[in-house]
Formats: sequence, C-alpha cells, structure tokens
Amino acid sequence: MKHFDNELKSDRISVLEDILLTSESENEKLEAINQLKRKSDNRAQLAIMKVLNDKSQRVRELAILNVSSSSVPDEIFAPCLIKLLDDESPKIREKAIQLLKEIAKEEFLPYFLNKLKDKSDLVRAIAVQAIGEIGHKGAFESLIKQFHSETSPLTKCSLLQNIARIKNKITSNFLITILQNKNEMTEVRSEAALALAKSGSSKAFTSIASVINSGASSYLKLGLIQSLTFIHEEKTVDFLIELSKVEFQKQDFQKSKKIALLNLWDYEFRDLDDSAKIILTVIKTLGILGHKKAIPYLLNKLNSVYNLIRLQTVAALFHFNDVSINERLISILRDKNEDHQFKEIMLPMMYKINKESFTNLGLSMGRESLPLYRKFIDEFFMKD
Repeated sequence: MKHFDNELKSDRISVLEDILLTSESENEKLEAINQLKRKSDNRAQLAIMKVLNDKSQRVRELAILNVSSSSVPDEIFAPCLIKLLDDESPKIREKAIQLLKEIAKEEFLPYFLNKLKDKSDLVRAIAVQAIGEIGHKGAFESLIKQFHSETSPLTKCSLLQNIARIKNKITSNFLITILQNKNEMTEVRSEAALALAKSGSSKAFTSIASVINSGASSYLKLGLIQSLTFIHEEKTVDFLIELSKVEFQKQDFQKSKKIALLNLWDYEFRDLDDSAKIILTVIKTLGILGHKKAIPYLLNKLNSVYNLIRLQTVAALFHFNDVSINERLISILRDKNEDHQFKEIMLPMMYKINKESFTNLGLSMGRESLPLYRKFIDEFFMKD
C-alpha cells in the first residue's frame, strides 16, 4: 500500500489520521487503525474516532472496538456514540451502548430506554444495566414493563438484577412473584431468587425454601440452593442439612454408582444423578456460608463411603479458619489405610494449611506416602 511504503518524516499519528480521512481503500484504513491502536498517545484515539461514521462497516467496527471512554473527553465522545446506537451493525450498537454506559450520565437515560426495543439481546441487556446504574426512579416502571414483554432469558435476568437495586416492598413482591411462577424460564426464576436473597428481604429465605420444597426440578433447585449463600442465618444451615438428608434417602441416589467414582480425576458434574448434584451443591453452599453450625455436619461427611462427597467436603471445610479442622484433614493424609488416590487429590486442595503443619506431616509420613508430599511441595511451596 503506497501510504505505508513511503518513508515519511512527519508525525506518524498525523500521517495515519490523514490516511483515515483521505484514503479510498478500506484495507488501508484498517491498517491505519491497527497501527494507531498500538500507540498510547490520546491523539491516536481522537484520530480513530474520526472514522466512527465511515461508510465502511468493517472500518466502523474496528474503530469502535479500539477507542475507550477514558481517552476521549465525554463532550466529544458521547455524541458519536449516540449516533452509533442506531447503526445497522449489532456489534457496533453493542459496543456503542457499552461505552455510553461507562460514561453513565442521567441525561443519556432516554437513549437507554429507547434501546430496550433493540433487536439485539445484548443491546437490550446493556441498556437495562445502564438504567439500573443511573438509578433513575422514573425508570422502575419501564423496567417492569420491559420484563413482561421480554423474550430473551439474558435480558430478563439483567432486568431482575437492576429492578432489585430499587429496594422496597414492591420490588420484593415482584421478585417473589417471578420466583413462584412455574411458567417462567428456570434460569429467570433462579435469577429472581438470587436477586431476592441479595436484597436482604425478610421474605427471601421463606420464599426460596418454599419453592425448593414444592417439587421444583433439580436444575432449578441447584440455582435456588446457591442463592442461599447470601442468607447468612442459622435457619439456612438447618434447612440445607435437612435437604441433604432427604436427598441421601432418595432411591436414585441409593442406586447411583457414579457418586462412588473410582476415578476421581475424570468425572463431569453434569453426568451425576440429580440427588448427587444437590448433595454436592449443599455441601459447597455450606462451606461458602461459613456458619460454625455446619462444621459438625461437614466433619461427619468426611466419613462418607462416597469419595466424591468427601472431596467436596474437604473443599467446603477450607472456608472455615479452624485449627481443629486442619488437624482432622491432616489425619486423613496420615492414615495408611486411606485411599491413595483420594489423598493425592486432597493435597493440592490443602494450600491453606500452614507450611509448618505440612513439614511435620512430611517428617512423619511413611516411605510410600513421601512422593505425595514431594508433589505438594513442588507444586505449591516452591512457588513462594
């Protein structure tokens, strides 16, 4: 390309900007943008901005992907982005609204409200996020109205997240209604539960627990159980423990062979039976909650005949800063009768235990266990 073959002595950014403004070649313009994006000078960003309205869609797309709101004054950048909100390219509209959202001024609210009707799911989802971040009270009804007409799960979930930011009785009741609606998409009901749990509503626990106990699908249950990590109450722990006991007794779990898994290195969570998934998720959730009332239950699960459950329990127990728990886990590694493969998987998970404990463990380990100890030292301690 002739513009790049000449040895030009003038300022390089000015040369590249001139190419963008005068060249008839799409490829030359694309190459100029690629060179400008590698320069840290703000002038390079301003140069790229000048082709945001180029007749070539490829040039416009590459240009908007390589400008940032932090490099260009808002009063210059915002009008360009507003024009691009109606571009024929979904990619350009998506990036334009994302950049406009980062500026986050209330004066842009009408543009975000208008984009709730965009054909692109992502554009609508970002518009919802922007409206929520601006926090304009007058937009609340617009978000509710949009939710009822929306078909995209992605946008519906985004709507729920931002509706939940307006914490009042109407919001809580709306989220509960969506959570309880059996005709609503599972991922949307899960999002409603999560938003409700995060909201701090006094009705959150009762509403979520009620749906879990009402015969919800296992997929929905998994989402609802995980939402309970935001309700740090004793009753949450009691409920989860009781739920796991019920699942342990179910026929599909009792007949399941996958949960026993001889090869713990090679399994997929999605291939497990429903009850096994729920039990493992309960154990994980109890760990994240970190409530001391869960410790006896979790320690008891270390004695399970199912190695996969024991392994999830080990991971859960690391959320508790308790010396007695560390000693219990180390005792498993000391046990000569313990499954070798189980100990091998445990070791990388035990990075939170102090070095002194492991050094003492190494000194007391038998010859057959020493390779495991060395593996742990090589993978973790030598990185310090």
